[in-house]
Amino acid sequence: MAARDGAVAEPLWSAALCAAFHEPAPSQSGAERRTPKAAGAATGALMQAATDAAPETQPDCPAGGRVRRVSQFLRYLVTGGVNTAFGYGVYAGLTWLLTDRLRGAYMVAAVASNILAITFSYATYKVFVFKTRGHYLREYLRTYLVYGGVTLLGLALLPLLVEVLGVNAYLAALLLIPVTVLCSFLGHKHFSFRSAAVSRLAS
Repeated sequence: MAARDGAVAEPLWSAALCAAFHEPAPSQSGAERRTPKAAGAATGALMQAATDAAPETQPDCPAGGRVRRVSQFLRYLVTGGVNTAFGYGVYAGLTWLLTDRLRGAYMVAAVASNILAITFSYATYKVFVFKTRGHYLREYLRTYLVYGGVTLLGLALLPLLVEVLGVNAYLAALLLIPVTVLCSFLGHKHFSFRSAAVSRLAS
């Protein structure tokens, strides 16, 4: 039995070595040969089986979700900084252009700059922060709703700072930036792009 087992095992080892070097290996009788194509198919089947089994053997890592959330928040801050600079630049430019031509120029500049800033922010958040696909109109309208509420809050606080407290119009807009950033983040996280975030977590 030992000799027979050895006789059977030897051609199997020979077939494996020959398949690795792309050479046909003789079978036990020497008449049949194992081709590299068959060995490659068997190897591919084993690799595919290991790949299919991998997700079942890897537990979910809560730290990975935290890392993704922190990464998204950091992207939001960076992108939000760019959006804020854009919006404030438009506001400052319009205020400078209209101050000598129109009474309450800073209010007109605030309304116009907010419209432009909302559109610019929607595009940057969609592409760089939340990275969603499709649903352009729905997300854009939701973004307007969030920013609309934030804009109304800013428009209510701006004259309070300028007319009542005597704060410079440029400085007043800067002071409102942290408030608008925080409110905007919460609105976008829980409303504007919420459906896309939920679908990604579910998948």
